[in-house]
Amino acid sequence: MMTTANANTVVRNYPGAGAFLNYGRQFYEGAEIIHANKAQSTPVLYSMYFHAVECLLKAYLTARGIERWGHNLSELCAEAQQLGLQIDRDKAGGHDLHNVAALLGADKGDAGFRYFTWESRSMPELAWTREVVADLLRAVASFVESTTDKTRAGVPVKFDITMKVV
Repeated sequence: MMTTANANTVVRNYPGAGAFLNYGRQFYEGAEIIHANKAQSTPVLYSMYFHAVECLLKAYLTARGIERWGHNLSELCAEAQQLGLQIDRDKAGGHDLHNVAALLGADKGDAGFRYFTWESRSMPELAWTREVVADLLRAVASFVESTTDKTRAGVPVKFDITMKVV
């Protein structure tokens, strides 16, 4: 997101870790609701899990003071793991988070889930994806919430107005 302060200056506003965490949580919860009601909607589910992982990884990186743009889950995951991010499933030396992120982000990443394509692809098995993303949410929420000063209000990121024309 970019806003112009005046003709000579460009100010970049980057969302805080809490904003990314909230979005990641919403994408995850939305995917879980859809899974419970219509589990065969796999392109929708994978797209939502992709966005949940992206937002959660960016929440972790932002809480570490790093701003990352783009949608490359493998790169985001590698950087977060280098900074210490671990999910419960990986603490015994596994690579579940890395593998799920790589498979979700393979080829065109989320575009492969949002649009029909004739290209074949490899995807992480859905139950495995759900477990890994749930672990990621717990790990990132715990870290971000432990680094957030709850005595201070955060800076507003945006203001959405929802309208209906009657």
